[in-house]
Amino acid sequence: MESRFYTRAELAQIRVKTTERAEQHCADIYGSDLGPALFRACLNTWGAGPATTVARLSDARHLIKAALELKDDIAGVMLIKDGLTFSPLYLHSDRLAYKLSKAGDYWVPFSEIAKELEQ
Repeated sequence: MESRFYTRAELAQIRVKTTERAEQHCADIYGSDLGPALFRACLNTWGAGPATTVARLSDARHLIKAALELKDDIAGVMLIKDGLTFSPLYLHSDRLAYKLSKAGDYWVPFSEIAKELEQ
C-alpha cells in the first residue's frame, strides 16, 4: 500500500474550502451580512482556525446575539469560559478587554465587525 500526502496546493484548497464552509455556517446562524463579517473579525482577533472559530461562535450564539442588541452602547462582549459554556462580560473599551482577558476567554470586538461589514 502506497502512502500519499497532500501537496501544498491541495492543502491550500482544503484550507479555502474549510473557511468557506465555516463562513457559510455563520451566515446561516447570524444572517448573510453579519455572519461572515463576525466570522472574519473573530478569526483575525482570536488567531484560531476556521473550525475552532465557527464552533465558538456557534456555541455562544445566544450570548453574542444579545450583546449585538447593545452594539451602540458597548465596544464588544468578552466570552468568559465557564466549564463547557460561556458567560458574557459587556465591555466599553477594547483596551479593557485585552487587560481583563485570560486564557480561554474570547473577545468579540464590534469595531472589527463594523470594519468587515464596510468591506
